[in-house]
Amino acid sequence: MAATAGVADANRTSGVCAGDFNADGHFDLYSVNISSPANTLYKNLGNGRFQNITYSAGVADVGDGRTATFLDIDYDGLVDLFSSNHVNPNRLYRNRGDETFVDIASQINIANPWDPFGTAFGDYDGDGDLDVFMATHFGNKLLRCDGLTNHWLVARLVGTQSNKNAIGARARLSFGGKVEYGQVDGGHGMGDSDSFELEFGMGTASNADRITVWWPSGRVESWFNLGADKYVTLTEGTGEVPVKLAYFRALPRGEAVALEWAAETAGWAGFNLYREEEAEAARRRLNAELIAGRSPFRFVDREVAPGERYRYWLEAVEETGRPELFGPVEATAGEAARALSLRGVAPNPAREATTITFAAAREEEVELELFDAAGRRLRRERRLAAVGTNEWVVDVGGLAPGLYLLRLGTATEETSGKLVVGE
Repeated sequence: MAATAGVADANRTSGVCAGDFNADGHFDLYSVNISSPANTLYKNLGNGRFQNITYSAGVADVGDGRTATFLDIDYDGLVDLFSSNHVNPNRLYRNRGDETFVDIASQINIANPWDPFGTAFGDYDGDGDLDVFMATHFGNKLLRCDGLTNHWLVARLVGTQSNKNAIGARARLSFGGKVEYGQVDGGHGMGDSDSFELEFGMGTASNADRITVWWPSGRVESWFNLGADKYVTLTEGTGEVPVKLAYFRALPRGEAVALEWAAETAGWAGFNLYREEEAEAARRRLNAELIAGRSPFRFVDREVAPGERYRYWLEAVEETGRPELFGPVEATAGEAARALSLRGVAPNPAREATTITFAAAREEEVELELFDAAGRRLRRERRLAAVGTNEWVVDVGGLAPGLYLLRLGTATEETSGKLVVGE
């Protein structure tokens, strides 16, 4: 199903790793390629499909790859990405928090040694930060990390119904209004095997409010108020069972978005809904009062712009007063029926390429035009659109940073949108 999922990398892949770099609960993939143009970062869209965002994220490397690992190297609460190369320096891509990265390998002295076939990240000296052991063509090297000032929490998971090392377990840490996800795996990349412990960064937050673990056995548990800058052991069967949902989904309804959810467990007092728009950094609560009553639930968000895409979170408030966060789920607000409609432009801002998503009611030729801010037409292309949703990848690497206008048109209709090209 690789082609359907959008991860059929045609390059010479030497290793793959998984991690949740944007903290949406869906684990993304990084494919490390050798003798190829570039590595590939696939963003998990949460619907069984992935989006190639390599160039907009700035993590293409040089296509000389050996292996890679997702990790929070500076403990700022954002998952970073390490990749090694054959005859080129290693890369440590620091997560900026806006789905872009910057290479800081040389700044933190991890650009060398070259050519690691296997790496192992973990805290060998017990001081909390992430050290690394590299097995390379030039001998084995142990690099010790020191000098971090951000807060952290290291969780040792012990399975009872699940395997003892908890391989396959996933966990979410909530701290200071933010979340970070981690998973225990038994190996990845070309020959990597990291610590089974989960090392979470917390930035300036001084307390781990909650950690929720999804065990391989299917059990879900939470632990609360764990502090910071220490190791904790979480044994399967000793945590509190949180609220569990049967489903939480967002669906377009007319010119609105309908949110639907149902609870599988009791022990909740009510729910809060939050909407996060692409242009907003914070979530906005939609309901004036706590949503209670009998499951299932439905809430219609009418304060949306037709054709715009929105992200939603659901907060279950337990009877103890503790919140449990679910999501995000995404949906595009409905709009009046049209033969041609623009559904989205992502990434936006873009640096190398962007994907234009549009819907067509019939099979016909569609024209794409690109204009600069002065109204000068810079590009004009045509292609045959299929009935339903279509995607059109546009190369913007040669464009100067700034604001541009996109126009899609047929013989009878047209629609338009804005595109920002970043530096």
